Parts: sequence; C-alpha cells; structure tokens
Amino acid sequence: MSIWQKYGTVIDLNCISPSIGKNNLEYWRNSLFSATLAFIIPLALLAVIPGVVVAYNTNVYPIIVVDIAAMVGVLAAAFAPGLPVYVRKILFTISLYAVSIALLYYLGLFGPGLLYLLALSVFIVFIFDYQFAVFSVVVNSIICILFGLAIYYEWGNSALVEQYTVDTWIAVTANFLFLNIVAALLIPKLFNGLQQAIINQEMLTKSLEEKQNSLEHSMSLLKAKNEELEDFAYSASHDLKEPLRMVKSFLGLLEKKYKNKLDEKADQYIHYAVDGATRMQYLIEDLLEYSRVGRYNTQFLSISTNDVVQTAIRNLKTQIEESGANIEVSENLPILHASENEMIRVFQNLISNAIKFRNDAQIPVITIGGESKNKQHTIWVKDNGIGIEQDKLDEVFDIFKRLNSQEKYPGTGIGLAICRKIVERHNGSIYVTSEPGKGSTFFLEFRSN
Repeated sequence: MSIWQKYGTVIDLNCISPSIGKNNLEYWRNSLFSATLAFIIPLALLAVIPGVVVAYNTNVYPIIVVDIAAMVGVLAAAFAPGLPVYVRKILFTISLYAVSIALLYYLGLFGPGLLYLLALSVFIVFIFDYQFAVFSVVVNSIICILFGLAIYYEWGNSALVEQYTVDTWIAVTANFLFLNIVAALLIPKLFNGLQQAIINQEMLTKSLEEKQNSLEHSMSLLKAKNEELEDFAYSASHDLKEPLRMVKSFLGLLEKKYKNKLDEKADQYIHYAVDGATRMQYLIEDLLEYSRVGRYNTQFLSISTNDVVQTAIRNLKTQIEESGANIEVSENLPILHASENEMIRVFQNLISNAIKFRNDAQIPVITIGGESKNKQHTIWVKDNGIGIEQDKLDEVFDIFKRLNSQEKYPGTGIGLAICRKIVERHNGSIYVTSEPGKGSTFFLEFRSN
C-alpha cells in the first residue's frame, strides 16, 4: 500500500462511519467530506505557506494567526482521534469560515474571501443535512450585513472600509447571496433525487434477490421432481422388462403352437397381442435408455467426432445396407469434449431416423458435416427424407411425440428426446430445419473448450 493510500485510509476511518451502509446518502456525504480533507490538506499548504510569508512581510499578523489556527483545525478534523463525524465537519467549517472572514477583512474584494464563502456555502449543502443549507444562507447574510455596517460606520481599518462604499458592497453581496440561495435551494433537490434513486435501487435489488431465491428454490424443487420421475421411469422400466419378456415369450409360443389351429379371429387376436408386447418391449427399452442418460458419472474426454460417427455407422450396418443409404461424412469434424458412448447414441439415432423417414422413391442420402468458429462447434446431419412441417419443428424433440403413423413409421418417439437430453447434458443445443418433402437438417452446437 502506498503512502497516499495509507494517508487516505486513516482519514476514511475517522470520517466514514462503518455503521452506515453504502445505500445510505449519509455514507456518500461522509465519503465526500473524507475525500475533500485528503486533498485539501496538501493543497492548503501550498496556499498557506506563501500567504504566511507575505503576511509576515507586510506586518498583517492576524492573517498568520488565522491561517495557522485554521490549518490546525483542518488537521484535527482529519486526524484527531475519537471525534464524531459531525464534530469533524463543524470544526472544518469553522476553520474555513475564519479564513474567509480574515481574507475578506484584510484583502477586501481583491482577495479570495468572498469566493471562499460561496464555495463553503455550497460545500455545507453537500456534507450536511438539508437544513444546514438554510444555515449557510443565514450565516453568510449576517457576515455581509456586519461588513456592510462596518463600511457604513467606518469601523476598524478593514480594506473594505477603505476601498468600497455601501452601495458597492450591497451590489456585490446581493449577487453573492443570490448564488448562495440558488445553491441552497437546488442542490438539496438533487440530493433528494439521489436518495430516492438509492432507495429505489435498494428495493429493486432486494426484490430481485427475493425472486432469484424463489427461482432457485423452484428450480431445486423441479430438479428434485425430475430426478424422482427419472428414478421412477428407470425403476419402472427395469422392473417391467422381465415380466414383459415372459409375456412376450409365452405369446410367441401360443402363436407358434396354435397358429392356423384356431379360428381366424383367434389368430388375429394373438397376432395383436404379440405385436403389442413387442412394441411395449421397445418402448420400455427406449424409456430405460432415456432414464439412463446422465445417471452415471460418465467421463468426458476429447473425442474425434469422425470416429464417433463411424462407430454409429458400423452399428447401423444392417439398416444401411437394407435401405441402400448413401452416407457422406466430412473428414474434418470437430474434436469434442464429451462422453463417447453418449455421442455415439446421438448420431446413431439421427442416422437411423434419416433412414427410417425416407421418401419411398429415393435412396436415402445423408450428409454429416461440421465447423468450428467463434468458440463454438457446429455439427449437422442432413437428409433427403420426408421432412417436417414448420409448426412441428419444436415438437420432434418431445418425449413420446410422434408426427407420423405407427403403421408406416414404427417407433417409440423417444429417440430424438434422448438426443436432446444428451446434448443438453453436454451444455449444447440441438435444433432442426426442414422443408416437407425435401428433407431435414439437424444441428448440434457445443461450446469449444
């Protein structure tokens, strides 16, 4: 800490009460007073020392006494231990009043006495409560009246008595008091506005804090409920898996053993039951997969998106060969900081959907590309499939949401919901653009590390 900082800290400790917060206007009054003392003491020495020398050479000894006394008063206001802040302000004000009156008495209007009085009256409005604004006007009026009487009755040997008439003095002091009154009336209005602004800011901050706390509490409750729902989905899916497998197995045996041995309706009912059990099994498996996302502390590593995509393609080899799909993959896909297994699942779902939702008259063409710029990785999966209606683009990521018939495009409606959950777990985002009949493009965006 520099000498100046230590010096300012000592004055701050004496002049700024620790019990008054920054949201109180009094704190800023005291802070201004402290800063004024910190600057005025070294600057005053530049004025006092030459003034004392000149006064000594011209035998004006009262100015020497007043200057020294005022300097002692200012130093006491800044450094005297144990004084209340308001006493320090009064001591400072009296010291400057004494200097102003002495300069006015001995130097007249050619000296800075009247200017000091005006500056002091403005400063009083800043560092004291509003009622002291009137006090400064009253005190300055009394000083002007007393000097006017001294000029009129020729009291003493003041420079004012020797150099000015009463008319001149009245003309000068009228303007001085006018400025004093204007300052006393207008500056408090400014401070009232500042005080109200501080109060409003404090109320707004408090209201925002309360709303923030309420929002955090609601988010915490929502997170807990979501975790409960995911736990339930995981448990329910896991527990239903084995009984359903048994039901499906026995239904399969029934169908195999009694097919064409019962009437046509019985065969149809058994077929419906087997088909329903199969779809239920797929649904439970996908629901279990959805609830598993983020359940375990999967390690995030730097992974090659190209390797991830190639693994997803290998996993879908049968589906790709059956559809004759043509998949084009850019050679320079971004390096991601992610879970490799989860990202494989994302691309596997997107490629599988691109193959599934294809136009009957076209071979599926899937293009996978990416770029990195502005601290963001963007990867896209583009197809030439059936596309999505514009008003349905946001719905495709909702769990269990199906936009097409089960008969033509079988599935559970969970695949894209899994993609969104995985991407958001990686602090990324996923969205789609599409034109019905011409295809869709799914975009994945991640912040680069």
